[in-house]
Amino acid sequence: MKILFHGSSRPDLKYLKPSRHISFATPSFALAVAFSASPWSDRELDFGRIGNGPWTFKEKIPGAFKLLDKRGYIYVLLKPEHYHPRKRGNGLGPYEWTSKKGSPLLKVAEIKNVCQALVSFGVRLKSK
Repeated sequence: MKILFHGSSRPDLKYLKPSRHISFATPSFALAVAFSASPWSDRELDFGRIGNGPWTFKEKIPGAFKLLDKRGYIYVLLKPEHYHPRKRGNGLGPYEWTSKKGSPLLKVAEIKNVCQALVSFGVRLKSK
């Protein structure tokens, strides 16, 4: 069974509930860390990777990396069997798993500074 992570800015999650009829998880710890700095949007930051290359954040607005200078929390899904990877060309493809059901969670990490953690994982930051 695959281990799936969920990143959140909330330190107190016990259950991952679907939002707008869907809940998200990822097999990538680094990607979960990126999403633990929410809220940020595609208007401020572009995030992705080409093939198996490194994950890259690119600022769309100067100074947007400040959105990542915050605490984040990483959870492991305790019931990941309802989650399935999205198809290529849809979101982050195999790195973004979704379900119409939720899952109990176990907090596994507190990230003191998301931006610093991403850099330590080899995520590239490209300024505007």
